[in-house]
Amino acid sequence: MAYRTTGLMVGQIQDDELRRAGLDPATAVTLALDPGDLAIWTLYTVHGASANTSGRDRRFVING
Repeated sequence: MAYRTTGLMVGQIQDDELRRAGLDPATAVTLALDPGDLAIWTLYTVHGASANTSGRDRRFVING
């Protein structure tokens, strides 16, 4: 289950939680990126990522 700690979302949302929100986990799309690649989506796109194991921070931009 996802939970908040110090303002950051941690954990992983389970499939049943997605279904309760009206989302079908079977329609999830895996986006494979190479180092230096960039993914852009809108605030309406449900998204997530696996753990960052690189030892470097992920870069992000909030535009709005």
